[in-house]
Amino acid sequence: MDLKSGTPGPGGRDLALPAAVFAGALVLRTAAALNTAVITPDGVTFVEMARLFAHGDAAGALAYKYHPLYPFLFSAVSRVLGGFEPCGLAVSVLFSSLAAVPAYNLAASISGRGPGAAAGLLYACLPAFVNYGSEVLSEGVFLFFTMSALDLFHLGAASRAVGASALAGACAGVAYLARPAAAGL
Repeated sequence: MDLKSGTPGPGGRDLALPAAVFAGALVLRTAAALNTAVITPDGVTFVEMARLFAHGDAAGALAYKYHPLYPFLFSAVSRVLGGFEPCGLAVSVLFSSLAAVPAYNLAASISGRGPGAAAGLLYACLPAFVNYGSEVLSEGVFLFFTMSALDLFHLGAASRAVGASALAGACAGVAYLARPAAAGL
């Protein structure tokens, strides 16, 4: 976006507002994650699944009743950064913060930049979203792929873009790998 003229950036998409919403979400979730004193019981299970993935025991990890995407992601990150719990927090914070961008895009494409900014800011600041996005929990990954699926579905339907619709379906499928609630998409 050209900040002087207020015109959108490449592809007609506004870049400054979603970047600001993402940055705000990232700051809030990082601060909350740094103040998390105790890991949740589900978080303990995710850490154990990540350990199993990291040690090559995918069958052991998949034996748990939880969906595998989130622990798989932070087991991969732990190979680079080390430490399962900190990597679980990092993945949760990152994906939860990134979900503010498709929340903004969806609302902006329907109602304009102002409502888009309001939707992104609400998502970024509401305590429930901040809390879930700053724990070793799968909600951040789930919300990112769910919001992306919804944004892409709207884009595909509004512009009759088959590629956007196909990506929406892929995002919905990936969201299901994070949480079974995505089966409704």
